[in-house]
Amino acid sequence: MRITELFTAQSIALDEALQTQEQILSRLVELQATHGNITDKEAYKKALYAREAEGSTYVDNGITVPHAKTDVVTRPSLAALRLSTPVQYNAEGGAAAEDDSSTKDSFGRSLYKNLMNGVSHMLPFVVGGGIMIALAFLLDDYSINPANFGMNTPIAAFFKTVGGAAFGYMLPILAGFIAMSMAWP
Repeated sequence: MRITELFTAQSIALDEALQTQEQILSRLVELQATHGNITDKEAYKKALYAREAEGSTYVDNGITVPHAKTDVVTRPSLAALRLSTPVQYNAEGGAAAEDDSSTKDSFGRSLYKNLMNGVSHMLPFVVGGGIMIALAFLLDDYSINPANFGMNTPIAAFFKTVGGAAFGYMLPILAGFIAMSMAWP
């Protein structure tokens, strides 16, 4: 499925002057219904409210992603709504709930979060370095000196050197971001 199959021009509204959660969710239901995939708009709106009651769908920077899984939706789709004046109807509750839960993390959960913070920041260096080393082998001439493959031509030597440097940075980056995650929970 392509993202272009999930959106239509009718499911996007920009610069709307809405003020309350009720107005915003009602408008989003109307936009979502333009796909013809909601059999009961009121039941869908109730499912959105039930999802908001479980936990805030506020992401950050004034962005909220209301969503619900219910039998009244016949197929996936997306709707977008941009307000003329930002309304953060559920941003203080969502942020507070997240902060409270982070202080109660178990040792294993905390260890996992710190490790994954390091890995996620290290990953671009691993991928980028690997691609550059692969390019070095692709652009080199094996017949010049098989023992020095990947460094025989100047362009291959450049890619292999830069790729090797990226690999060299991956462990300090991993350690640094794990330490930062541990210092600022």
